[in-house]
Amino acid sequence: MKTDRVPHGAAVRVLVEQDLASEQMLALMRQAAGLPDAELCRIIAEELAVMEVVGTGPRGAPTSMAAYVSQSHGVVLEYIAVAPELRGDGIGRTLVDALAGVSGQVVAETDDDAVGFYRALDFDIGPAPSDPRWPGRRRYRCVRRS
Repeated sequence: MKTDRVPHGAAVRVLVEQDLASEQMLALMRQAAGLPDAELCRIIAEELAVMEVVGTGPRGAPTSMAAYVSQSHGVVLEYIAVAPELRGDGIGRTLVDALAGVSGQVVAETDDDAVGFYRALDFDIGPAPSDPRWPGRRRYRCVRRS
C-alpha cells in the first residue's frame, strides 16, 4: 500500500504487532465495535492478526485504524476508528481513500451510529442482514466505487 498524507503530517501506514498490542489499539477498537474488552482483545489477537490493518500515529501508539480484507470484488472494511480528539480532521476519509486505492470498491456494514459517516463519503447505502454481534440493531451495507 502506498503511504498517503493526512492532516497534521500523519501518514497512513501498515500497523504492526507493536501497534496491535497497544492500549491505543484497544481504545480504537472500543470506538469501532463497542464490545466488552475481553471480546475486543480476542478480535485483536485472532481476527486483526489475519486482516490487513492500516492507520496513523506513531509506532506503538496508533491514533486511527482501518482493518480490512481484500477480496476479488474489492476491499471489505471490517473495523474503522479515529481517536475522538482527531475526529473531523479528515483522517477517516483518508483511511477510506487509501483502501479505495487498494481496490476500486470498498464495502462496509454498519448500524445507525456510523451510517452518516459513510453517507458523507458518497457510499451507496442499502439494507444489510442482522449481525449476531449486535442483536436488534438495524444494519446497512455501504458500497463505494472509485
